[in-house]
Amino acid sequence: MTSFSEIITQVWEVSKMQKEELDSEEELERQRELKVQREERRKELESLRELEMMREYKTLEKLEKQKKLERRRELARQKEEREGQILKEVTKQYERIDRNGKGSGKRY
Repeated sequence: MTSFSEIITQVWEVSKMQKEELDSEEELERQRELKVQREERRKELESLRELEMMREYKTLEKLEKQKKLERRRELARQKEEREGQILKEVTKQYERIDRNGKGSGKRY
């Protein structure tokens, strides 16, 4: 026959094993939860990165369009200046011709 202390010891050992199993299962569940949370966070961060990249891309597109527009305006301004210079030169040449009497309205 087993003694009372042996029974208590066996019950305690079984209880201890059950608690360890329960702790182990709880730890596994906690690990699973952490893994799920990490995966969700990773997806969230990836989504945020994609959004940020889209914003940066749109910003870059806007900057490129703005630079192109500024370049076109600068080229148009330079063209106007060149045309103005040409017009001044042609006007000066006609004035010189008129002053010298060679171009007094006569057409040949």
